Amino acid sequence: MGPESYPYDVTVTRRENEGFGFVIISSVSRAGSTIGRIIQGSPAERCGRLHVGDRILAVNHVDINSLHHGEIVNLIKDSGYSVVMTVGAPIGETPILWPPHIVGVKDPDKWQSLACLIMTRTIPK
Repeated sequence: MGPESYPYDVTVTRRENEGFGFVIISSVSRAGSTIGRIIQGSPAERCGRLHVGDRILAVNHVDINSLHHGEIVNLIKDSGYSVVMTVGAPIGETPILWPPHIVGVKDPDKWQSLACLIMTRTIPK
């Protein structure tokens, strides 16, 4: 299968004992969020269709362009075991990784035990 054209929908499905395995970054200077990191071995990596730098345009078919970072995080967290994201082309810059807030961690010293790793801070202008 060749490269996909943007935008496209990606469904990431997780098991009960794992998170989706991606970090989102939001900026106060532009709408939406960007994939900032994909955790090795996670559902996000296994699906093979998410890439660092991809823009998230919608979560579960809800347009996120007017939503604040916390609202986007909640849409993802409230998705249960499966989340559908509409992915747009990268903006063309390398995302800045900000110290993430780890949600639902069973053992914070082990990355593979993350239930969910999502950014909860925005990048300043």
